[in-house]
Amino acid sequence: MKKSLLALAAMGAFTGAAQAQSSVTVTGALEAGYTNKSVRAINSTTTDTKQAAITAGHVITPNITFRGTEDLGGGLSASFFIQEEFETSTGSTETTNSALKLSQTFVSLSSKQLGTINVGNFYPATRDLGGAYRFMGDIGRLNANMNSNLASNAVEYVSPSFQGFSVNIGNSSLGKTVLSGADTNTAPVSQLTYGLSGTIGKAKVAVSFEDISLVAASAGANQAKNKLMSFGASYDFGVVRLGAAYVDQKVTLPSEADGGKRNAYTINAAAPVSKALTVGASYANYEVTPTTAGAAKPKAVIMTVGAQYAFSKRTSIYASYQQVTNSGADDALKAVSATGVNAGAAGSSRGLGVVEINGGTSSGFGLTAVHTF
Repeated sequence: MKKSLLALAAMGAFTGAAQAQSSVTVTGALEAGYTNKSVRAINSTTTDTKQAAITAGHVITPNITFRGTEDLGGGLSASFFIQEEFETSTGSTETTNSALKLSQTFVSLSSKQLGTINVGNFYPATRDLGGAYRFMGDIGRLNANMNSNLASNAVEYVSPSFQGFSVNIGNSSLGKTVLSGADTNTAPVSQLTYGLSGTIGKAKVAVSFEDISLVAASAGANQAKNKLMSFGASYDFGVVRLGAAYVDQKVTLPSEADGGKRNAYTINAAAPVSKALTVGASYANYEVTPTTAGAAKPKAVIMTVGAQYAFSKRTSIYASYQQVTNSGADDALKAVSATGVNAGAAGSSRGLGVVEINGGTSSGFGLTAVHTF
């Protein structure tokens, strides 16, 4: 009888250990709220109008995420990451040709001694400086057009932490564009990224370099280059948390001519008023240096104030007001294109997504509820 009990106990211990070797978790976040903001008027490139709607994305991007990890023994582990981002108010997701396209899908192999290799479709570790300067969601976040892209056909290495810091390097879209099984001989969007990030006491620090090649216009054609150098940091003083980031952007045209420069900086602050209430503010400045000597420099200033009331660790209400002022030269937040640093689609702020108006001031207000699980 005693031997049987010992055998049963041993089997139970073994079963528990085996189950602990592999795990799958489901996490995510939902957000929905009221927005009243400036948007670009139909058939206009310079005039904004007001729009009120139930939207998401003021503070976070709603998503559902599946993670799986298996312990391979000897300090090795394998994992996968599947994520879909969506718009809570409409249920819409990112789609391609009416087919579901997941936001991020990649697999990883990790070693406690050697680091991690990620392979698949994902945001590189350098994107948005890993959030080192942020602490109230998208409030005060850098403009999307001054960040790296979602990387397809990508591979990335992230080193183990040493004295609180780790390095990362990634590359994506190795090869030519293939359409319907045929090589088009057209160079696709690709990017080389590398950076350093870590913590020193209550401070977070990150620096990154991103070299992005835009898709070639035709077979055999050269690519425009979008180069970004970024630095960000934050420090928690207890009574207030401060964060700042600086980005220097340079574009080279397919002809290898100068495509213009843009630099930006943002300063963020957040202070706990009580256990549940936190207030914050952000100031950001964007300025474009044109290629024509003596030409006016497009400039945009984004100012944001916000507040968070936490009902629990998972559920909060956020209120924010944002104002975008443009110098009048031209849009300063536009996307990069093969013809210049600010020659693409009209730009907007992060968070509320207020669109800048040429030579004027646009604004927005949002009240939203966020729940994480």
